[in-house]
Amino acid sequence: MRIILSKSNQEIIGAILTLKIPFAISLIGVANFLGVIGVIGSLIFVGLELRQTQLIALADMEQRRSEQVTNRALAFLTGESEAYANLRGKPESELSPKDQFLREMQWSWSTQMQQNTLFQHQAGFISEGEWRVIAERILQSWEDCSTRSLYNFRFLEAAFVEYLQALPDQCTD
Repeated sequence: MRIILSKSNQEIIGAILTLKIPFAISLIGVANFLGVIGVIGSLIFVGLELRQTQLIALADMEQRRSEQVTNRALAFLTGESEAYANLRGKPESELSPKDQFLREMQWSWSTQMQQNTLFQHQAGFISEGEWRVIAERILQSWEDCSTRSLYNFRFLEAAFVEYLQALPDQCTD
């Protein structure tokens, strides 16, 4: 098949062919630009992946630390379920030294779990629905004025202390 071009079309095609070098340069420029955009996109993706990996590592570290505290507290509480059941609702003045120790161990475990859960929530690893239930449990513990003194702020993370202090306080005189 043979295409017949008019003289004016032949002149246009001839002009385009003589301009093929600038046309090729502009294609190279576009290709370079797209390559740069691709590299920038890849770097952003890698940065986000690194950030997520770091967040997961921090959450894992927090979880392992909580497990250590839990294991320690539970070691003291093993075999003491009856004694612990008798602690509920008793004023501190009525507790024996052993019972006071058991209450402190149980409370240490409880506050560690609350603190860990707040961290996990703030890091985005706990759903809002699950967090609402846990937040209600934290509030219930916080509102128990008979055990408020067991929150030892010296050994709690600043974010958890701030969270507790932002809760309504029914125990102030």
